[in-house]
Amino acid sequence: MWIDDAGDPVAEARDASAGQLMTLEFVSRGNTLAWSPPALIVQLFPTAQPIGGTPGYSGVQIDFSWPFAVIYGSLFPLPLPNPGLPVGGIQGAAVIPPGLSGTTLRMQGFVFTSQTPSGFASTDALELRLQ
Repeated sequence: MWIDDAGDPVAEARDASAGQLMTLEFVSRGNTLAWSPPALIVQLFPTAQPIGGTPGYSGVQIDFSWPFAVIYGSLFPLPLPNPGLPVGGIQGAAVIPPGLSGTTLRMQGFVFTSQTPSGFASTDALELRLQ
């Protein structure tokens, strides 16, 4: 994740303000999970009241007991047609809107695959602290 095209793209947390450009990349390094059905999930919460992940799944940093949104892909990829995460991944950008100061946006990517015992693989979550 980059803010105004600058910074460490894999930093766990970044600060940003309204009007800045956030750019995100969701990719399978080495393409080992390319074409697996993806889901990119976001969750917004008050920065002063951080939330944990989903109990029982150490790599899942999204708390599915709180509201969340799937902004790419699907949590239920089958039997719905899904082209999968393309080779080279996906990239997207958005301008941070006003009115979100004091909140944190947590983002985490998932792919569903038979290559893992759990049936999915996940990225580390990234957090955008909005000021």
